[in-house]
Amino acid sequence: MKTLVIALALVMQATAGCGDQAASGTAADLPARLVGAWGQNEAHAKLATAGLELAGTTLAFGELTITIKQGAATGADDYRVDAAEAVWTRDTKPPKACKGTISRQGNVLLVKLFKEGTDARCESVLDGEWRAWTLTDTLPEGLRGVYGGDARGEEADIGLRLGDKSIGFTDGGNAVAVEQVLTWVDKPTSALLRRSTFRDFGCVGSITRTDDELVLSLTPVEGAPEGSVCPSGQGSRWSVDPKHLPAGTLDNGHVSLTASGERLTLVDRQGLTCKQAILHTAARSVTGSAYDGIPVTGGAVLVLEHAVPEAGADTCVTRLRNVASSLCAEYDLDRCAQAQAAVEQPVACPRQVVIGDPTQGGFKAAMLPATITNLTCWDMTGIFAATK
Repeated sequence: MKTLVIALALVMQATAGCGDQAASGTAADLPARLVGAWGQNEAHAKLATAGLELAGTTLAFGELTITIKQGAATGADDYRVDAAEAVWTRDTKPPKACKGTISRQGNVLLVKLFKEGTDARCESVLDGEWRAWTLTDTLPEGLRGVYGGDARGEEADIGLRLGDKSIGFTDGGNAVAVEQVLTWVDKPTSALLRRSTFRDFGCVGSITRTDDELVLSLTPVEGAPEGSVCPSGQGSRWSVDPKHLPAGTLDNGHVSLTASGERLTLVDRQGLTCKQAILHTAARSVTGSAYDGIPVTGGAVLVLEHAVPEAGADTCVTRLRNVASSLCAEYDLDRCAQAQAAVEQPVACPRQVVIGDPTQGGFKAAMLPATITNLTCWDMTGIFAATK
């Protein structure tokens, strides 16, 4: 009987030993907090993978794949790798055996894998701190908006417009169609454009906003046509301050200016009408206005979106023809040529409106640019008074 009991005990011990060995020969999935995409720099956004990707029992980084053969989680943020194999897509060598740990500290991932039986790094490309980022198809909300130069500059109406799925310029032209974006989890106003379409090629690069200053740095993807250029630039975030907008309607008997929300409606008595979005506003100092040649003192500048008249363009052309005829008859050859050239061009709405400080009876106002078209088609003389 004793012999039988001893035999049974030995069998049970042997069975238990086999079970432990089987358990140690499996790899549990990585904890949820380690799963996802991680990166260190802009170059990692251009890889076939979105930087370092962790899922299941696999780590993928470009052409490198590490498959965990034995391992287990030791906490929500930690994983012990007892055995793993590292393989490069184009490498003909046998898989490299690795072991070590993977851990997360806040939004930072640390991968410490060593060659089996040594203290040498398994793959040096995995060294350093990996920061969490998310892969989306839209730009983060913190980057969206319009950016450009000072509202008082000659090209103040030309700026960068960043939408949820596009990057373009306020004066029109082709826009970049956003397809894939990597956004740092702890940097909501910094992103890497990973994939996009611009004309017949793609653009990649970085977009960063610090306070209200944006820097856009995009370059063509490999294989783009020679000479290809992507939108890039920098500027300050534009905003519309209600205190710079006219209250109600201002009218000088020839032209009326009406602000509604962030749109300005310009109407000439002969029917010329422009309705434009207000892109930006800025204060204008009395001192500065003494040297810029604009016949308005102080006040504010309203920067307007590019547009063509909704009505009355033909009346503007008729005026230009009359002015051209008069100037040519007076042998004012330079201005005659300007007016004749303006007749041949599509009529465009003003790009800026300057409304001066309050004066006796109302306000002085001017339209920019001071082209012969704007000077001829919009009579800005006199005082603009508020009307109901």
